[in-house]
Amino acid sequence: MLAKLFKRDEPAIEKGCVYRRVRMDRTVETAKVISLYKDSFGIPHVRYQVVFGRVDGVPHHDGQRMLSVDAFIQQYGERIVHATTH
Repeated sequence: MLAKLFKRDEPAIEKGCVYRRVRMDRTVETAKVISLYKDSFGIPHVRYQVVFGRVDGVPHHDGQRMLSVDAFIQQYGERIVHATTH
């Protein structure tokens, strides 16, 4: 599993985990992990769904995105939910 590729002091990123970050304009950006995979060079990536919390209270669903695991950890450092899969 790709979760074993992460640094030992970092919590494992797994399918179903939800992370967030608060941007400078106070917009809350939430990312739900859809899948993990390695590209053709062996670099681990995270595919995730992003939703923006807006001031008017109506969430904006922005679709799927992809980042390398390192970039994802830098951007989304706060894990808020870990959904278990059955």
